[in-house]
Amino acid sequence: LVAALRGRETIASGPVHNIFQALVKRTGVGSRVRLLHAPRITAPITIGFFRPAICLPPRAESELQKDELEALLAHELAHALRRDPAWLCACRTIEVVLFFQPLNRLARVHLADEAEYLCDDWAVRHTRERLSLASCLTEIAGWIVGRERELSAPGMAARGSRLERRVRRVL
Repeated sequence: LVAALRGRETIASGPVHNIFQALVKRTGVGSRVRLLHAPRITAPITIGFFRPAICLPPRAESELQKDELEALLAHELAHALRRDPAWLCACRTIEVVLFFQPLNRLARVHLADEAEYLCDDWAVRHTRERLSLASCLTEIAGWIVGRERELSAPGMAARGSRLERRVRRVL
């Protein structure tokens, strides 16, 4: 993760910055969350314990529509507000230290899924764009899978998959 985040820069102007600032103002969140561009990541991520930051991959600005980008930023902003990076790190630490208890992994995965659902709900509540968030989720899933593994892509959207559950839930 450290290597992938190397070279990140603050997004201080442009369309993404403007969408983010409008979202922050509309939701009354304040400006304690930073917006960064990280050229080596393939999917958006929220990082930071004390001063959270949303890191966007290069593709976000060029391949997402404005409404999808707003839904993405709202979702990641919800992660920052809930302090998900900190408690997910704590859960992962417990899982590693207490490796002999396999239920710790199951609990962490379940908690991470619930965090995603809550952030999806927050994003929809503040953007009122269910379809945009669902579209954004599927687009980003395609980035993660990558073109070199096209045969794996149908599995991500298979019935009962995590992506399918999130998209159905959002819609």
